[in-house]
Amino acid sequence: MDIPSLSMQLSQNSVQMQAGVSLLKSSIDMMKTNGAGVVSLIDSARAPLAEGSGTQIDVYA
Repeated sequence: MDIPSLSMQLSQNSVQMQAGVSLLKSSIDMMKTNGAGVVSLIDSARAPLAEGSGTQIDVYA
């Protein structure tokens, strides 16, 4: 293999790796944002409990 073609191949590999890393960073950021949204949704879906609610079981019913 000659030097110019080897240099070109290494350069192309470097660009491909940079593109892959950039795509991975973008994907991680999106997953963090979606995860925060899910946590927020779960927190907002919790119904407030009335005083004493859920502390006793009616076994005679």
